[in-house]
Amino acid sequence: MENRRGFIIRTGGSIFGLDFVPKRPSVDSEPSVAYLAVGGYRGAHEEHHTLNEIQSGYQNALQIWRYGQTTGLDTEKPSLAMCILHDYGVVYELKWCPYGAYEEVSSVQGTWPKLGILAAAFGDGTVRLLVVPHPKAIQKGQETVYLRVEAVRSTFAYPRINCRSIAWGGHSFLAMGSTSGSIMVQNAMLSLVGSPSVRRNTMIYHSNQHEGSVESIAWYGSLESCFFASTGRDGRTLVHDLRDVSTIGEVCRVTGTRHAVAWKPTMGVFFLSNDNSVQHASVSFDPIQSITKLTKHIGHSSQVWSISTSEFHDCIASGSTDGYFNIMDPTLTRMKTRTQLHRIMYKLVWNEATSTLRYIDGKYVFSPVQDANVWGYASHPILSVQRVSLCIIIGMDLPNAFLR
Repeated sequence: MENRRGFIIRTGGSIFGLDFVPKRPSVDSEPSVAYLAVGGYRGAHEEHHTLNEIQSGYQNALQIWRYGQTTGLDTEKPSLAMCILHDYGVVYELKWCPYGAYEEVSSVQGTWPKLGILAAAFGDGTVRLLVVPHPKAIQKGQETVYLRVEAVRSTFAYPRINCRSIAWGGHSFLAMGSTSGSIMVQNAMLSLVGSPSVRRNTMIYHSNQHEGSVESIAWYGSLESCFFASTGRDGRTLVHDLRDVSTIGEVCRVTGTRHAVAWKPTMGVFFLSNDNSVQHASVSFDPIQSITKLTKHIGHSSQVWSISTSEFHDCIASGSTDGYFNIMDPTLTRMKTRTQLHRIMYKLVWNEATSTLRYIDGKYVFSPVQDANVWGYASHPILSVQRVSLCIIIGMDLPNAFLR
């Protein structure tokens, strides 16, 4: 399609973990090539797991995909560069250390160069740190490299706690949210120093303020910060301060689940998922409880599961369970109604009769909220068609890229 460049990658299972590899421009010899980590369930829509389920012996894999990110027609197509096999269960979320780890020539003699440091929340209840080698150091030609994990660099496990959400705060802090409503922050950099067989107490923060499972965590910017926000199944959105465990501000509370939160430091606002929309609230740290009222951005007719922002521009991306992927610029408003403008990038449609999944570009799709029948319902569908539900959306560390 003219002026539209993108790829559709078939991974074989439901995806819950998705993140781009952050590169270091000073050592990057292939700036037009990107790497993507993918994880989730071993199966597709037919596989389900309960909230507090702890898995044992569940064989799964982390996939590392390589693709070209140029806009030309000759850009490199996606290929599976590496497959990391493990027995840790399903992958609920994965995040790369945001900076400082990528290398193409090893800095330590006798070791492989690092693609990055990957944190992953697994179905066995643990959060593990994996130092992933660069595929180019192992590959022979374009073949896929298969590695089996025998041991990881660091493992964070807590009795009777199942962690399902994680977020890096700079290159040092790693926040983990559990199904019991507690949030732990570890000094990940300290845990990586020395021998992995030596157990260290690296926890620097613990909070048990949520009354339900923690669904999403967002730090204040990509650099190290004392502040982060969290949302959960109790409908609360909280702001935490590492300097004082008792200083917790409640942004808002709803009678439902807040599935996603994103914090845009350049605009000084939160972006929160709602039943069928994205909301934002401005926040001030003096005092931390100084929060303005929420502003609603309508753009979905089903539950919003994921939100992504970028520090390079003001666009906000969101995905919902009905297969819509929208991008919105909250700084642009219609002068008459004062409602925010949004653009539909694409819609996924599943045909049950023919068992086919269609990708419809946004230029041929009307907004679901333009349909008068949508407003005739007292509530919006939580899960319409599982095969088209957009579970996660991430933004790349570039001015022009989002991935679904």
